Amino acid sequence: MPSQKYLFLHRSPTEQEAPSPARMQEMFAVWKAWMEKFKAEVVDMGSKLKPSGKVLTASGVMDGPPVETKEIVGGYMIVTADSYDAASVGALRRDGAAASDHQP
Repeated sequence: MPSQKYLFLHRSPTEQEAPSPARMQEMFAVWKAWMEKFKAEVVDMGSKLKPSGKVLTASGVMDGPPVETKEIVGGYMIVTADSYDAASVGALRRDGAAASDHQP
């Protein structure tokens, strides 16, 4: 098993109409195929952000995350790979375009 872990942040669509039910089925099929192909590399499937939470800062704890974050970050996933490049390949293969932002 690769030793490096990478956090994928799934971005929420912005300035875009909601997809039709047929398009949603197509998108889910692509997602499901990607998950099947890369399931061995997924350490934590993650989830979408919850509507409430806490943010820890140097000055203390406050309610969060900020509304702007919830609107931009749709969810997260932790994957393992031998390198940043290998993790990027998995992210890019999801639907032929950058599916996530990822940081080591």
